[in-house]
Amino acid sequence: MKIIRREIVYDGRYIFTEQIHFLDKKDKSRIWESVGRKTFGDVVAVFALTPRREVILEKIFRIPVNGYVIELPAGLMDVENESPEQAARRELKEETGYEAEGRVELLLDGQFNAGLRQDSIKFFFADRAEKVGEPTPEDTEDIEVITVPIDKLVDFVLNPPPGCVSDVKILSILPILQKRNLL
Repeated sequence: MKIIRREIVYDGRYIFTEQIHFLDKKDKSRIWESVGRKTFGDVVAVFALTPRREVILEKIFRIPVNGYVIELPAGLMDVENESPEQAARRELKEETGYEAEGRVELLLDGQFNAGLRQDSIKFFFADRAEKVGEPTPEDTEDIEVITVPIDKLVDFVLNPPPGCVSDVKILSILPILQKRNLL
């Protein structure tokens, strides 16, 4: 397998699409279509736990699926010179009104849709998250904050509220949190 060249076929305000010309394992010329983001870094997501051992989640309307998705607070690193930890703290506060009074610690950094995009996601753990104000979502965000006791999280994600689907990445973090004795 060998990439020959990349060709931008759409260059939008926030994303671009490209055709990646490559040779397959039999030296046959092929084209792969890919999407990229125009940000200063990756995606950050925060598994935040309150002092009452509740996980902070969001019910957010996602235009591409035309419906509500249960997710961890997350967002793009779209502020120049902002560290991943700062972005995680900012997204948690903006989208939920909560701030982590304790540590904000990187748990995992990796690809999450490598067949379509180049970007990766950084999952953070935030403990002792306290509500300090109201969320300040962007005009394009329709978010309802939900807190779920940690011992009910799996059932909640597997059985989301009517009219919602769950982001399966929520449950992918649990084994890491357990292994690091963070729960």
